[in-house]
Amino acid sequence: MKKAVLTILPTVFLVIMVWLTIGLQYPLPAEAPLLLWLTRLDPLLLAATVITAGWPTWWWLPVTVLGVTILWGRVFCGWLCPVGGLLNLLQILQESTGRQNQRPAYQFLSQAKQFRWYWLAAALALLAAGTNWILLFTPFHFLTESIVEITQRRIPWLLGLIVMLGLLIIPRFWCVCLCPTGLVLSLFSRWRRGLVIGGGCTRCDECHRRCPVGAASPDTGEIGDDCILCFRCYEACPVSAVAVSKNITTPIFPIPSGSSRRVFLKAVFTAAGAYAVSPVLLAEGKGGALRPPGALDGSAFALSCSRCGRCMRACPSQCLQPMPMTAGFTNYLSPQIVPRKARCELCLQCQAVCPTGAIEQCSEDQVAIGMAEINYRSCIAWTEGKLCLVCREQCPRQAVEMDDKRRPSIDQQRCVGCGACENACPLEDAAVVVRPQ
Repeated sequence: MKKAVLTILPTVFLVIMVWLTIGLQYPLPAEAPLLLWLTRLDPLLLAATVITAGWPTWWWLPVTVLGVTILWGRVFCGWLCPVGGLLNLLQILQESTGRQNQRPAYQFLSQAKQFRWYWLAAALALLAAGTNWILLFTPFHFLTESIVEITQRRIPWLLGLIVMLGLLIIPRFWCVCLCPTGLVLSLFSRWRRGLVIGGGCTRCDECHRRCPVGAASPDTGEIGDDCILCFRCYEACPVSAVAVSKNITTPIFPIPSGSSRRVFLKAVFTAAGAYAVSPVLLAEGKGGALRPPGALDGSAFALSCSRCGRCMRACPSQCLQPMPMTAGFTNYLSPQIVPRKARCELCLQCQAVCPTGAIEQCSEDQVAIGMAEINYRSCIAWTEGKLCLVCREQCPRQAVEMDDKRRPSIDQQRCVGCGACENACPLEDAAVVVRPQ
């Protein structure tokens, strides 16, 4: 019964996340804010927000998740995580086909586990250095980004990597070794009252074989901190040796020793190294970009953006597009306005769906995306004297003025850089181009 409930619950959250993300269209539905509140369950989003903008009003939500984790373990990962729901379906598929996780896979998992702390240390160091890149690998941001990629007919590489690792090793390899949120919760779960293996264990290895995260170990008689409380071991044990512990046995301030001390010291050095090279990794790419209306100034936007893709999904004209790797690591996958593809409709929906504050709330009059510039050497109204009113007709801000010879110019007091003029210009190489502010 427990297994059935804990299979259905994360699957429901997965379906809700997919439904809410696909529903990010103009006009935004009434349930759109629910996606933000679900995202705020993640403690790493709280850490990123505190570093970039101070304590938010919703701090109590991720703190509650941490409190539950301290008491009972990775309840979030096993019961609420939508990516966990996806990987749980992969686990069920393997079980239905008779392909159970084999010991070689768990042996590889045990070897890979020691490297996960180095990855987490480096990621947290970059977060402390002022970039939200780590959020791309957290469940809610990663999942919405993958959904947006699919809807835009792009290949969801990260989603494909997670599924491939699940098929080749164990379904929840991502949860155990790579998910930064899961790793943080694993650290907090060491003081939990969770499942334990009692003295009646016959070492049949059934709990170990059934555990989707490799936490159950009959050799040591322990269920590790990675336990997601899926109760598979509890239901699979033929002698009912798995039980819920009533007391905390782990010291409140455990002192690392032996191999754990070496891993700890290496993780500290890894974090220091990542922080030291962060100025190089986070250097602003060449050239500016037209950012969404209300975006933070300069490189602050690229450092605050989590690449979740929600603004691109909510954009009614689809003028927002992910930046390529050639724009630099800092800008990669962050949204930019491409006027020749479409103009910004100034609907300001991107502000309502941004989970990190990289796009701030502002009115249309406060928008400063960029400034339109006319190339007088290519504009046919200036070079050939032809009557062309396209840019003036398309400008929603009446920022294009005409002189007595019907030649256009830009009123810089009215222009907000929406790109309507550049998008509408009939020349192959637009005679009017919007430059970043």
